[in-house]
Amino acid sequence: MKQFIFISILLLLVISCDPCPDCGDPLASEPTVEMIFINQDSIHSIDLRINFLESQDSIFSVVKADLDDLRDSLRKVQDSLNIGRDEYEDEKASLLDLIKQEQQDSLFYENQEIGETTAILNAARSTINSGLILVNRISLPETGSTITFSDSATVWDFPLSFREEFSVYDVLIRDENFTIELDYETFTEVDEERNIRIRAQNIRVIDTMGFDSLNICEENCIDGEASFTFYF
Repeated sequence: MKQFIFISILLLLVISCDPCPDCGDPLASEPTVEMIFINQDSIHSIDLRINFLESQDSIFSVVKADLDDLRDSLRKVQDSLNIGRDEYEDEKASLLDLIKQEQQDSLFYENQEIGETTAILNAARSTINSGLILVNRISLPETGSTITFSDSATVWDFPLSFREEFSVYDVLIRDENFTIELDYETFTEVDEERNIRIRAQNIRVIDTMGFDSLNICEENCIDGEASFTFYF
């Protein structure tokens, strides 16, 4: 409370001393903290699919190698038949049956478009891992304010209350609800143009709901520098 009274007095003094009445409000915007959200479940699903396709690709390579070997054997058998060695007729028939089966298997794996599908999945994985996601809504229960979004982003700036030293957020991503609670210490800063900034330091996540894990800020946990990554 004392800190808030001090800030109010300081703000009035700056306004009264400012020779430029049209320079606007000297109180800068509220502090913010960077949040990144990564859909770990989607990455896990993509990894499973990529692993499956890679195993299919390995099988496809084996099938192609077997097919090459069978065709090479068929050429040798045919060379023997061409010089009158009719005892190789049964072996030729057997090789033709095997080649037909291997060709069918090869066509099956080729139609899977393994390489193209893997490339698409890897691109999707990189996009998700970058944090690019749509946060539908951020609500601050203590103030009753709500912010809605229509575009995706990789980093989200969450406003920190300068009236309190904690903030609680209800976050809606798709149809899932999450909660984040932060605490921090506020302090004032006056720049060369006598603009007053209320800043936050020692920012910590003290509680979450709905997330699987998170990477916390360990150094420079100050507004504009602190960043937290949440996995769900």
